[in-house]
Amino acid sequence: MAISEADKIRRAEEIYYRRRYNKDYRSVSNEPQKKNRGFISWLFGKVVYISLIVCCVYAYNNKEYLLSDQFKKDFESFINQPVNMNQIMEIFDNQNYNQMVEKNESNEKKDTSESTNEIVENSITYVNEISTEIIKTTYLKNYTDNSNNSIKNNKTIKINNSEKKLTTAQIIKNKCKFKFPIKGTVTSRFGNRTSTYKNVSKNHTGIDISAKYGTYIRSAIEGKVIQVSSVGNYGKHLMIQSKSDPNIVTLYAHCSKILVKKGDIVKIGDKIARVGNTGNVTGTHLHFEIRYKNKCINPDSILEF
Repeated sequence: MAISEADKIRRAEEIYYRRRYNKDYRSVSNEPQKKNRGFISWLFGKVVYISLIVCCVYAYNNKEYLLSDQFKKDFESFINQPVNMNQIMEIFDNQNYNQMVEKNESNEKKDTSESTNEIVENSITYVNEISTEIIKTTYLKNYTDNSNNSIKNNKTIKINNSEKKLTTAQIIKNKCKFKFPIKGTVTSRFGNRTSTYKNVSKNHTGIDISAKYGTYIRSAIEGKVIQVSSVGNYGKHLMIQSKSDPNIVTLYAHCSKILVKKGDIVKIGDKIARVGNTGNVTGTHLHFEIRYKNKCINPDSILEF
């Protein structure tokens, strides 16, 4: 039986490869497939390495969010969502694999190392594009969530502030310590009052405490004496400004004797005057006032006489 020219060439090539490489010609023809498998493994390793870098950068930039309770909730909801891996792999394979195949077919006549480098560069570029899109999507989601949370927190703060709005008496108590200026009987309280005496004001700006003539009056607060006078309806009186808040002032009126002078620094409980009946009075007593920003405050709301 005659052998064709094509069979002669094929057999000659088999003998040539067997003698030179000590391998079968058919095994040599399968080497490109083995190279392709090694390239795919190398490419997968690169993808994993780049993904780890992206995850580390994201974790560093968002460490506060990752340690918060909100991240735990988001992570649990993400885990519970069904994921169609087949669909994801199809998208990746169709886009990435088709690009590599087209470039391989168009560059079959080129050197193997050059074609491999081109494929690697294209693959890395594609992976970088995917990583960039992932980062953008995650950043936009976190920005939206943080914006919504900040709006909710601002509303909560406003609501809490309105609920926890302090009264003037509570502000004064928080800023300054008080002590009873004298022990005695309260004869007239703060606010509107009725009296048979023409010289008694209907709007009482303080509280009247009856005591024996000459009883020591003590400073209700720690501060500085800013006024000592004997002019007007208060008779002999003095005013002390709080050390902790200059807006808080106490007044002691109708004294028989003042024991301090303007500019003196007094501590809480120091003796500052004696009970008397000077000025516009109907009897011996101490008229005591608490003022905040030049407005008279009910002493009962602070000292509870």
